[in-house]
Amino acid sequence: MPKWKDVTIRGPDDLTQFNIELNRRIRYYLGKIDASSLTFTLNDIDGILSLAKGGTGANLSAPGSDSLLAYDLTGGAVTFFGVGSGLAISGTTVYATGSANYESITASTTVEETEQGIIICTSTGDITLTLSTAITTQGVSFFITNASTGGGVITLTPGSTARTIQYGSTEFLYADENINLVYDGTANWLLR
Repeated sequence: MPKWKDVTIRGPDDLTQFNIELNRRIRYYLGKIDASSLTFTLNDIDGILSLAKGGTGANLSAPGSDSLLAYDLTGGAVTFFGVGSGLAISGTTVYATGSANYESITASTTVEETEQGIIICTSTGDITLTLSTAITTQGVSFFITNASTGGGVITLTPGSTARTIQYGSTEFLYADENINLVYDGTANWLLR
């Protein structure tokens, strides 16, 4: 390709001709680049690489302890999540520690917030479980199973006429049935 000469632009026609020649030369020199010899690394990227382009959407640094990398919807970015109580990380495995709160009930009783967890009813007949009105924390939950040896029925009541279990005042569990109740923090026990 010949070298550039001094260019004099006298009007729109000269400018158009100059642009045509410039574009031709750019295409010529780009064709001479060997793309296999180009190397880019993440260090060549300035700023934060967005999620849309395969990045994390955040500047990250080592968290200092075993953590989980996950997307935080509130923060709008990927971040490290800590491991709370009841979980541990060993190597690349996340596992539960401790044991579930488990209680065996054989007679009618009032269920308190401290009994949150798994309740297995092993009565020989019908019993009533009353959900304490002292429970006020949203998210308190009970997984109740009827393991009655005599085919008894469990009657669940919300403990007050101001409270409901989903849509009514009682719920029945027959032999070999399970129910998961979650308190909504207002006055309702939701079936989940």
